[in-house]
Amino acid sequence: MLNIALIAVSAAIITWLELPRMLREKEYREVWGFAAFMIIAIGISVAQTILRDIPTPLVMITIAFKPLSDWLTAIGLIQ
Repeated sequence: MLNIALIAVSAAIITWLELPRMLREKEYREVWGFAAFMIIAIGISVAQTILRDIPTPLVMITIAFKPLSDWLTAIGLIQ
């Protein structure tokens, strides 16, 4: 729980430092990009804190292509 609080505080400090300048300079597209990346970063950080073992993209690719691999093995195109 403390880790999640530290993530939230860190994100709040970074936002507090960056957001006013972007708004003052009317960099609205950058604000949207900053917000999107901040949300993604917070989500990944909290997920790593809670789950401890997040599968890598390679695991997801393996899961996605396993049926194709099994089918190609069954028809004899690969061994």
